[in-house]
Amino acid sequence: DVDEDAPVFPLATVSPIEENSGSGQAIYTAAATDASGVTYTLKSVDDFASFTIDSSTGVVTLKDDPNYESQSYYSFTVVATDEAGNYTEQSHTLSINDLDRYVEAGAVDIGNGWRWTDWLGYFNVASDPWIYHLDHKWIYIPPSITNFGSIYYWDNTMNSFIWTSDEMYPELYRFSDGKWIWYLQGSKNPRWFVDLVTSEWVRSE
Repeated sequence: DVDEDAPVFPLATVSPIEENSGSGQAIYTAAATDASGVTYTLKSVDDFASFTIDSSTGVVTLKDDPNYESQSYYSFTVVATDEAGNYTEQSHTLSINDLDRYVEAGAVDIGNGWRWTDWLGYFNVASDPWIYHLDHKWIYIPPSITNFGSIYYWDNTMNSFIWTSDEMYPELYRFSDGKWIWYLQGSKNPRWFVDLVTSEWVRSE
């Protein structure tokens, strides 16, 4: 009998990977079934040149060190060919996860959405661009802000944009009234500040 049955691919997806996670990663393994042996190749379409595939095991390897800003996803097509020359194709997309801007800027990822810097302290980025700060509660950091040595943020309680930096904190510049204020670190419910012009203590919930 002449073998006219092409290899069969199961339904499968490729799991996303983090950017800057290194070149030469095995990102997927093709696993077609057939009555005879199967050989794997990559079809010369889309981003095939960024990958290699092991012809016998079906392991697909990304040659590049992924970078979200330069390429947020890759597309490739695996071809499974049996000994009779019958073949089947299956296309895939590999998504690249954007490493969050806080970690890129030097914050330490301590898990469950929490980040820490030696000057801004502890904050949770699960609802970014709104972040929850242990002292300042909910503050909004515009998505355009990526350098956390100097930040502008919206303080919902003060109803004002605030500016500070790693060199100035806990001194803050409040745009709503053009005042410099000094934050008593660790104070919360309420927070306490000193007006640096009048030297008066003021409170903010």
